[in-house]
Amino acid sequence: MKILILVVIYKINLIQSKTIKSLIDSKDYLSESDLFIWDNSPTSQDISALRRFFGKHTNIFYEHHPENLPLSKVYNKVINQF
Repeated sequence: MKILILVVIYKINLIQSKTIKSLIDSKDYLSESDLFIWDNSPTSQDISALRRFFGKHTNIFYEHHPENLPLSKVYNKVINQF
């Protein structure tokens, strides 16, 4: 079953995020899933290391939005995009 996982972060390194660490630990169960990272931080991040951790079987989408949109808007935008 393919699922979409949305992770919203703010001012934290992707690899240091407890949520991301948990997903990396569960990557075998997430095969063929989509991971969407919405970054509300002031500066964008490089996700190349994250792609290496998950491998080729998890699609990773990353969007940087420094304007720090409310979660309701984030959820609706992601739902409409997928």
